Amino acid sequence: MPFGGHHQVCENAVLSVSPLLHLLPNSLYRRALVMGKERRERIEESPALRKTGLSLGKFERLLQRAGYSTIRRKLYLINPI
Repeated sequence: MPFGGHHQVCENAVLSVSPLLHLLPNSLYRRALVMGKERRERIEESPALRKTGLSLGKFERLLQRAGYSTIRRKLYLINPI
């Protein structure tokens, strides 16, 4: 997803709408967050957010292991966001 890791968390207007920013190498991603004047806490937590990388398949397996089941599943060719 082009806006995956940073779309919801960046407060800087330019960073929050910049596609694929979270795919930069860690040092460049961090530098972009610093230059965008993101809060220190946000910059420090960003590597953990990137590392999570939760795919749909992983999410569904976690649901299953936790004893949940899917009631309705709708997949999109293009993300509706």
